[in-house]
Amino acid sequence: MRIFLAANVLFVAAISPEGRSAALFRMAQEGLCILVTSPHAIEEARRNIVSRHPKSAARLDSLLAVVTLVPEASPASIQAARPRRLPEGDLPICSEPQLQGCV
Repeated sequence: MRIFLAANVLFVAAISPEGRSAALFRMAQEGLCILVTSPHAIEEARRNIVSRHPKSAARLDSLLAVVTLVPEASPASIQAARPRRLPEGDLPICSEPQLQGCV
């Protein structure tokens, strides 16, 4: 099973090592799932961690070792997702063709 991680999941896993989001990373380490995310989601998570919980930045980096990076959404994919009426900040993630097959 592939699980796409949005920025909020990356953020929470980094600041709460025993939380539910962090459990996804333990599952990936055990081979129970494949975690994927985009550079956009990583950038957003990192920006929020640095501004709110800077001591957790190193943990984010270590968590990313088990995450597969998918390419950014193309401008055409973002434009095609606009009719869904998503917030602008979510369009680069929610328009990813790589999300097919992700939970």
